[in-house]
Amino acid sequence: MLAPDADLALIATSGCIPQLRIDPANGINKLACRRSNELALKLIATRRPAKVVVAQRADHEVTDWNMLASFVKDNGGELVLLGPMPQWRPSLPAIVAAKLPEKPLYISQGLDPKIMATNDKLRATYQTGAVHYVSLMDRLCREDACQAWVESAEPLNLLVSDYGHLTPVGSRYVADSILKHSLLQPSSRHQQ
Repeated sequence: MLAPDADLALIATSGCIPQLRIDPANGINKLACRRSNELALKLIATRRPAKVVVAQRADHEVTDWNMLASFVKDNGGELVLLGPMPQWRPSLPAIVAAKLPEKPLYISQGLDPKIMATNDKLRATYQTGAVHYVSLMDRLCREDACQAWVESAEPLNLLVSDYGHLTPVGSRYVADSILKHSLLQPSSRHQQ
């Protein structure tokens, strides 16, 4: 739960990556990506948030996280980079359906190894410095398998609803078990 005086804004556009400079190749809907990034930068400059949390599905290596962190710091804040979610191909529900009635908590079948390698690279790159990296996979995965289910009374208790988008119970689980500590603590450099 956020503190009563917390201010929260969400700026997101499907298929876009956060950038300081206009990139004509950014995203499927390039105009929407440009406008989304412009809005985010304007909000950071005018509202000066203490923390700016960024995430993207893939291609983390093409984003200049240090440049973004510098911009956020120049505007009084800290950049928190959420690492990638585990991603299953073709989708976690399809893999789980093939395994029923067995319901293993951790599933390795179909895990995208490129995303796992990206997490390893981001963790190693941002152990220190201006980017506060929060690895979701370090908390959700064990070796070569990642958590598929969330303990919940709700009937849909898979962590993700497709290849990697969180379900409502998955969102609550990630927020409560991973993000709450990282986002509500004063600025820190602790690896999550």
